[in-house]
Amino acid sequence: ASLLSDGVDDYLTVALSATNPTTQFFVYDKIGTGGNLGGLFNSANYAPALAMNANGVYAYQSGPQFTPTYVNNNQSVVSLKSSTTGTDWAMWGNGASITNSGENIGVMSPTSLHLMSRGGATLFANTYLQEYIVYPSDQTSNQANIEDNINTYYSIY
Repeated sequence: ASLLSDGVDDYLTVALSATNPTTQFFVYDKIGTGGNLGGLFNSANYAPALAMNANGVYAYQSGPQFTPTYVNNNQSVVSLKSSTTGTDWAMWGNGASITNSGENIGVMSPTSLHLMSRGGATLFANTYLQEYIVYPSDQTSNQANIEDNINTYYSIY
């Protein structure tokens, strides 16, 4: 089972209070070529979140997107650890680390969760979202085990 968003106006949101670091796990199957898978946002719509383009999935936090893109347009599990110093973010795709380019992407504390859109209900994604997990802590040391558990269930990679 999964949620299907049409890329036009479908999304889920809930108020949420957390501090950095957070670690998010997304299981999705991309259909469209743009929009936001979503994530955690503050009132200015800055986030540790994932967005999609024609090449795959990329992450952003406070303003600019991260340079690296997870290039895979099929069913995937992507993990994102938010930044606490601006440069200590981490991202994985189907168990493989996505190179941290050292960009200073900023730090923020989320106040809401948005799935299949950006905070403020914009940039809707056309995708299947099968699972979303958020931890209010750094799960870097557990990331591989969590993704392995997800992969065991979904047989993604």
